[in-house]
Amino acid sequence: MANAYTTAPGSDANDGLSPGSPKLSLQAVLDDAAHPVQTGDVVLVDAGNYPTPTFLGTTGNGLLIIGSPSEPAAMAGTISATNTTNLTLDHLNISGGFWSSGGSNLTVVDNTVQGAGLTVTGGTTAQIVGNLVIPSGAGITLQGAAVNPLVEHNRIAGGSIGIIVNGSGATGVEVRDNRIIGAGQGITIYGIGTGHIGQNRIQSTGTGINLAMTFTGQIEGNDVSGAGIGVYYSVCPNTSMATASTITRRES
Repeated sequence: MANAYTTAPGSDANDGLSPGSPKLSLQAVLDDAAHPVQTGDVVLVDAGNYPTPTFLGTTGNGLLIIGSPSEPAAMAGTISATNTTNLTLDHLNISGGFWSSGGSNLTVVDNTVQGAGLTVTGGTTAQIVGNLVIPSGAGITLQGAAVNPLVEHNRIAGGSIGIIVNGSGATGVEVRDNRIIGAGQGITIYGIGTGHIGQNRIQSTGTGINLAMTFTGQIEGNDVSGAGIGVYYSVCPNTSMATASTITRRES
């Protein structure tokens, strides 16, 4: 059975191995050479406010980091992961945003993410599932030639863009069953991508779906309402737009 490490407002002099001896921060747990975390370990983040950033490199490989089931575990600093594999973040309140680069099999599930939102740069098979995202800019960003990312069942409220494929793009994208409310643009393709975008509900203040770069794949079954422009379709010669998508015009 994997060890369970706990964090709460405590002391970095504690060993972090039980609820009675918690560390002060998640980073202190990751950096503890005397009690190193290992693949398969569970890090329990107790309720409280954690103001410092957290960096997960290969130390985060195979970890499940899970927040308190009752009161929020509020991570005010940015959480970043570089070349991390098989990492799961679950039920955290991340107000500083989350950023990943490289790595594989990242799972971000059932979190509340604010500020800078969620950014996946490169890497393979990231899964962004069931999160509430309240961004200041873009909600969820896929870029850096990310491979086979899955974005589903997220609720994104406000911000400039709900979901964006950006920069050098992403391949094998699956964006489905998300709800985007009040973003300036709902789903935007600014980087070359391939995959499937379907069954999303978009209530945008500007453009529902903005196809500004080539997207090879199918976009179907989306419900766009309240937008000044339902779909802006400029440079996507290989995109199939199925008739099952619904565009509802905003009345002035």
